[in-house]
This record gives sequence, structure tokens and C-alpha cells, in this order.
Amino acid sequence: MTAYSDQPMVVATGPGWTVCLQPPARGGGADADVRPALIWFAPAEGGTRAIWILIQGVGMFVSEQEAGGFTPLRGQGAAAPRMLSSGAFTSDGRFFGTDPDGKTIWRYQQGEWTNLAADGVIDDGSYQTVAVSPHNDQLLAFEHNGSALRSIDGGASWSTLRKTVQVGEKDPPWLRIADQNFFATSQVMFDPIVRDRLWVTAGVGLFRADVPPDARSIDWVSRSRGIEELVANDVVQSPGRAPLFAAWDFGIHVKADLDVFSSGFGPKEQMIIAAQQLALTPADPNFVATNASDTSGCCPKAAVLAGYSEDAGRTWQRFGSLPHPPGTKKDDPWRMAWGMIAVSSGNPDNIIWAPSLNRAPFYTRDRGRNWTLIHFPGEKPPFTGSHVKKHLQRKVLVADPVKDGTFYLVHSGNPDNRQLMGLWRTQDGGSSWTRLFQGEIAPKSENAAKLRAMPGRSGDLFFTSAVEGTHDSRLRRSTDGGVTWQIIPGVDQVSDVTFGKAASGNTVPTIYLAGFVHGKYGIWRSVDNAQSWSRLAVFPIGRLDRVVVLGADPDIFGRLYIGWQGSGWTYGAPAACQARPVRPFDIAQCYKVDRP
Repeated sequence: MTAYSDQPMVVATGPGWTVCLQPPARGGGADADVRPALIWFAPAEGGTRAIWILIQGVGMFVSEQEAGGFTPLRGQGAAAPRMLSSGAFTSDGRFFGTDPDGKTIWRYQQGEWTNLAADGVIDDGSYQTVAVSPHNDQLLAFEHNGSALRSIDGGASWSTLRKTVQVGEKDPPWLRIADQNFFATSQVMFDPIVRDRLWVTAGVGLFRADVPPDARSIDWVSRSRGIEELVANDVVQSPGRAPLFAAWDFGIHVKADLDVFSSGFGPKEQMIIAAQQLALTPADPNFVATNASDTSGCCPKAAVLAGYSEDAGRTWQRFGSLPHPPGTKKDDPWRMAWGMIAVSSGNPDNIIWAPSLNRAPFYTRDRGRNWTLIHFPGEKPPFTGSHVKKHLQRKVLVADPVKDGTFYLVHSGNPDNRQLMGLWRTQDGGSSWTRLFQGEIAPKSENAAKLRAMPGRSGDLFFTSAVEGTHDSRLRRSTDGGVTWQIIPGVDQVSDVTFGKAASGNTVPTIYLAGFVHGKYGIWRSVDNAQSWSRLAVFPIGRLDRVVVLGADPDIFGRLYIGWQGSGWTYGAPAACQARPVRPFDIAQCYKVDRP
């Protein structure tokens, strides 16, 4: 997609000057074709500062500081890079660029490009980034998996460096999983002040290492305390138990102390395990089910770790079997993965799992030892599910909080099954289904919609299409199990809704939501069954990230958990404090609860 702006787009700044790329002219055409670019400041011939810009897929262009335009770099023939992921200059003006698609490193000197892999100087590899020391011209290149090469003679010869990874002091202990053969590596750079110190942005955070020219290994140490920024998926809490937080890539965390890093994560510490949803049951507060699945593609034998915990998330056991949805290959370890999962309110053995990729849902009555395919009347197989993409924050399968064996599912009506669109109910644990509401409850609700059931009340359901799509994400409610729906007045663009302990003197659970109430955005609470709302915060601790999931403490009134799209979780609770705006580096903020 091409974006248009009346202002130039700032690309980079140098010593006393700035480089900008002008946006394309309105109306498109050939002149509006803007391609991704990389930019460097370099010593040009004669010692004059110069700008190098690589237009991806086209080639390298250069401009002297005094000149007004860019011209192709000398030597831009057939044997020259067209796509690079990073680059760096040595002090004598030689340029090195990494080409992961071409599996090589390019060197430019004296007007000519050299493909180091093609010339046999290095082996083919998925070279991702290159760094040059500002102190001694030590040159390091890294593959995407963290493998490193070093040259101390200007790229004429290279040696391999070993690698270790360890957790830094006071960092999250579970970062120990980074010590793997595959250490996902992005940009690497030398510290401009501390001699021989390297920094890397890796797949699991920020790391540093001290690498003098005679070192034989790179010993990375994490420096991620406070910036781990997990991608939240779910949060649940049973009465009397610690809350559980589920994330992409780093599994399920038990947090008995909300102010201390969890010591590890489940169901199994491996690279990389995504827990998309957690499911509780009033029948057993220690029981939790999950559809956790590996997302790295590294570990087919442990690709799907879906299963359950019988001790409130401290240890996990995989389901005894894995279903084979129609339209999938039986030898595909991810044939039944991610999606949505729910546990009957009266029987932890009765579980329904609707996997992603619109694959058909299944139910079990023996805690996952055996699974039975769910059929909807009028369905068109094989793809009869309602969760199209694994990354979507879609949660539209819930168990009735009171009635054993009763579940509700909002079917999006995927392209082959538009006739299934609506809310369906089963009252026999998943064997037979009846549609109670036909069509969409809210427009454009096939993506990140949420269906929530109020605890302790049968058939009291809340629904939002969520903010993805921004068409109509007003909050809707049904008190008859989904047969009829009413729009809650004044509540719009709701990303999620959840329920917590009732206020003193009340019997109805407290309702929380993230969204707009009477035109004002924030985190909102209702203690009177959605008749009125109080705003708890606008952007907690200055966080502008998107809310993707909410959870609340069933034991402590007012304690709320907020899960963010890319910055972990925040929690809040009533406190005696002085309300004030957030300041830089604050880790807490006090808000005054107000009414719209």
C-alpha cells in the first residue's frame, strides 16, 4: 500500500543535516512507485561525507553532501546487490552488505562489488546483519540464526565464533530459553563508546556481549528487564488461585506475585510456544485447558502442546490424542492447533476445541483421550470452523457458566459456509447443535470478535466485533442465551469485556471494558450491571498500545488485568494515592476514577 502525505518523509539524520524522501505525487503513476530503501552515511572518495541509498530491487545510489541529486554508484553492473538487509563501512571506506536472499555478503571497494560466497571466501548462509567496530575495524557478520563470522583483515578471510546465551542479572529467568542453537538475530551494532561491546536486538529481547579481537566466542547476556514486551493472548483466574497469563511465543505464566517476574512458563519451555487461549471451569478451580502450539516450526514432535493442568497451571499434561480434522494431512503435526477452546462448567472432562484455519471443531468427554468431530446442520465440509487465522484475537466459543454441557459458538460463516453464520448452542456437550440467532450479531465480526459469558448467570452473554475493522464494535448483550441481542447504550469500539468480583453490597459481577463510553476512550467499570460506567484510566502508564484482552480478579474487587498487543500486561486496583499524569520512567500511575 502506498501512503500519501503533504510532508516529506524523514529517513535519516547525519552530522548537521537530514535526508528525506519526498512522498509520491497524488494520483499515482510511475513516479509514485516508492520502494523500501536502506540508507548509510559514508566517507566518499576524497573524504567528503556522502549518502548511500539502496533502493531494494533496483540498486545503490550515492549523493555527495554538496550535490543536489543521486547517481548510480560506480560498478552497478550485473554482479551487484539488488537486495540487502544491512550494511556497514570500515574506516578506509570499504562497504560490506548482507544479502540473506542471495545467501552471501557483498564487499564494495575501489569501484567494484565482490560476492564473497561466490568467490569462495565464505560459505553460503542466511546472512542478516553486519557490524564494524569504530575502534579497530573488527568486522562481524551474523546469520539469522545467530551464527557469527569475524574478519580482522578487511574481509579477506573469516573465522567462525562460537556462541552462548545467558540471562542477565535481575532479568526474567525464563529468558534462559534463548540459549538455543537458533538465536533469532536482527540488527547488531558495536557500542560507540564502550570498546568491543556488541548489542543485538534478538527474537527474545535485547542482549549485549564484549568481544575483543582475540575472543573465540560471543557470550550474549540479556538486558531485557522491563522491556520484554510480550504479545498478550489471554488472562484467566480461578477463585483462590493465582492468575494465568498466556502469550504468543512464551507460553503460560503463573503470577502469584504480580510484581515479580515469573520463574518459567508452560506448558513446556521451548522455542517458540504460543498459548492462544486458556479455559477454566467452575467444576474444578485447579483445572485449566489450553490450545498451546509451537509457532517456530522447529519441533514437530512437540508442535502441539495443547492439554490441561490439574494444579492451576503449575504443571501441564498433553491431551492423550490429537484429532484429524477433515481436509488436513494426518502426518501434519499442526493439523489441530490454536483457535478457541472451552471447558464445560460442570465437567472438566468435557472440552470443545475449535482450531484455527477454519478447521472443523471437536469435542471430548474424556479429557482429550478421544475426540469426536462436530457437525453443524447444513454444513459444507471440510472447513466448517470459525477461526480463520491463528494470529487473530478471536474468542467466540464459551461454556455456559451454570449449565453443564452447554456451550455457545458464534460462527462467522467462512467463505464455504455462509449459511452457518450465527450463534449456535449445544446442550449435550458438543454432540448436537441448534442455531439460536441467524446472521451476524454485529457487522464485520469474522476477525477479532469476543463472546463473553457473565460468571454465575446462565445465558447472560456479551459480544463485540472488537476494534479490528472498526465498522461496528458496539457492545451487545443477550440475557436469553443468544436468542435476542440489545446494544448497550453509549458503548462503542469495545476491544474486550470481562467480569470480576462484585462491589460491596452487590450480587452482579463487576463489568470491565476497554473502549469508548459516550465518546470518551478508556478503561471502564460498571458495578450496576451496565447501567452506568466509571472510567478507571485512559492510557494506563502512558501506554498507547492496543488492548487485546481483559481479565479480572474474582477475589479482589477492582483488580483488573489488561493485555496489550505488543507490550505485555498491566494491572490496576483501587488504592489510596494521589492522581497525577505519568512521568518518564514511571512504572505505576494513579488515576482518579471518574464518570463520563
